[in-house]
Amino acid sequence: MRCFDRYLCPICRRKLPPNTVDVLLADAWTLRVRADTGKLSGAQQKALMEEAEAKLREALGRDPDNAEVLDNLALRLHERGKIAEAERMYRRALDVREETLGATHINTIRAVNNLANVMGDQGKLAAAETLFRRA
Repeated sequence: MRCFDRYLCPICRRKLPPNTVDVLLADAWTLRVRADTGKLSGAQQKALMEEAEAKLREALGRDPDNAEVLDNLALRLHERGKIAEAERMYRRALDVREETLGATHINTIRAVNNLANVMGDQGKLAAAETLFRRA
């Protein structure tokens, strides 16, 4: 799956089986963009964000070690203030990325940075600093 990084154009989307992890991830991203950039009421925006989160959770259920899904779900949770759950997702994403890509890959470094941000938001400043220095 790669049309425009996170977005599947309608032509490419039709070529994939419905509700694969890639399609769910792309749909969640599209919903997020619509919610963030559209002129929507608060209720409409909240509904789109909840639908995006539901798609990410479904994708995670199908592929629990998909770092991209873990990162996106962690971001969604972090934005909603569910910091502890976001930390768990970011940690899992980091573990997967380290195992599959190695400690020095750019996506692993981004995962370290994401985890550092959520640690800082929780007031765990020493842990956040250690992670930021690693990144």
